[in-house]
Amino acid sequence: MSWIFGVAMQMQARPNKIHGPKTQLLEFGQLLALILVNRGLLDINENVATYWPEFAANDRETSALKLAEEFQDLEKSTARLAEQPPWYVPGSQSAYTGSIYGHLVGELVRRITGKLLSQFIAEEITTPLGADFQIGLPEEEWPRCADIIPFSLDKMVPLTALDPTSILGRVLQGSLVYPTIPNKPVFRKSENGAMAGFSNARALARIGSLVSLESIIPLIPEEDGICFWSGYGGSMVIMDRRRQMTIAYIMNKLEYRLSSNSNFDAYFPEIYKGFDG
Repeated sequence: MSWIFGVAMQMQARPNKIHGPKTQLLEFGQLLALILVNRGLLDINENVATYWPEFAANDRETSALKLAEEFQDLEKSTARLAEQPPWYVPGSQSAYTGSIYGHLVGELVRRITGKLLSQFIAEEITTPLGADFQIGLPEEEWPRCADIIPFSLDKMVPLTALDPTSILGRVLQGSLVYPTIPNKPVFRKSENGAMAGFSNARALARIGSLVSLESIIPLIPEEDGICFWSGYGGSMVIMDRRRQMTIAYIMNKLEYRLSSNSNFDAYFPEIYKGFDG
């Protein structure tokens, strides 16, 4: 069973509208990597450099895949990632790589399969499921893509109070992602496997059902596993294994929140009340 919520445009709602749910894309990058694990092509206990030799630069030979969490020029950006000195000893702590996660997973997918992340997800997931989901959006599809309606930028002012030498400060202050970036043509065309996914709630629920119904991921307990991921501004996908239920919510009007939004906070308990009777 899938519960689906979505909004198209501020003044014009249509069922086939799509937009960019930002970092909601991250769980599907993980799903693609786990498909490779399931086929024996990728070992999460191996080092990244086993598949991507250049990643061993700057003492990262022991960076394991299970610790790894594309902008316009993939070749240039992934090369720079491979050269980047680590901010801490690999395995000693964790960090969130929100806007470059797709570069990391995408490069591993390319090295193993010879395919771009967008091609791999289309062939392995979205086309077989009939799910309206794309990484990078062709220009002919733009008329049905709802623009992002941003929150006020003054809500980002507290970020300036972060310690600029901390990992969180370096990440959030060093590469600010403005909320309207999915509206820009250069971004819509990009092969950004962390943020340039374009879809709607129905398609995300359909993809999420691979986990909540079929459980192709052996790391999730067969009956009691509940997993979820949220997207910048308020979108959410919840995959409930025990109830065999997927909940997907995306919207194009953003709130300044990293997890859920006020509407979904109200919907969520009511969905479970209704389901559990």
